[in-house]
Amino acid sequence: MSQTDFYDNVASSFMRAYVGCLSVDELCDAAIITLKDPLQIHMAIRKRLARLCEERRIAVDDLSVRLIEQGEDRHLRSRIEACLSHLLMSFSPAQRLFLLDRWEDKNTSSAWARWLKAINGDNMHYGDELIAKCWQTTRDPRAAKVLVSRGAPEILKVLASDFIVSGVEGWIVGKAIIRAGGVSDDVWDILRERQPATYAYLCAKQLRPLSESEAIQVVLDSPDEFHNGGKGLAIWSLGQLGLEHALDELWIKLR
Repeated sequence: MSQTDFYDNVASSFMRAYVGCLSVDELCDAAIITLKDPLQIHMAIRKRLARLCEERRIAVDDLSVRLIEQGEDRHLRSRIEACLSHLLMSFSPAQRLFLLDRWEDKNTSSAWARWLKAINGDNMHYGDELIAKCWQTTRDPRAAKVLVSRGAPEILKVLASDFIVSGVEGWIVGKAIIRAGGVSDDVWDILRERQPATYAYLCAKQLRPLSESEAIQVVLDSPDEFHNGGKGLAIWSLGQLGLEHALDELWIKLR
């Protein structure tokens, strides 16, 4: 370790130690005071504050009001929004709902991203219909990821075709259809056309039969990608299905 790195580590350790000496009220003041300071200092303040609020089960709603008031300085807005997002669970349910509505009303890409992260971590305010609305408004793949992880099968069945047509990654589409317990023939047709490798994968998961002839065409129609979906995934799927003759024919065609 160089002497410079050593002294940087010493300074960082002492900084975190001094932050640990502050009371909740002092940390709230420091969160405002350090908005223009190096990020490392400000982050140490808000991490310590978030931890204390969680341990003591207290809310610091006044800090959120003070932070929003500081937002008139456009140079600080990004850091203020990040701070509000980081400290969200340090506020009361009513104040959290206010912030969620505020981010939704902003209707910008960054605000929706903060809204989505916040509501996914707030079980009191989470709702499938709210995430679906975010998806329909923004087409943000992160909303689709939340839905396939937490959404009810019924809503995934409704949105599966929308995910496919919107170009959501195959693994998200696949998980949505698996959790939905299957989809209509029309959706299968769309999937076969738009994402043949995902189609083959789901057939391997026993959600749909796949003949030898169709299997060959599915592989040929899949993108020339072998490490992240595409033909690699489709070929793997044929192996899982035991379609040895199809694999033999594809080997001759593709090598």
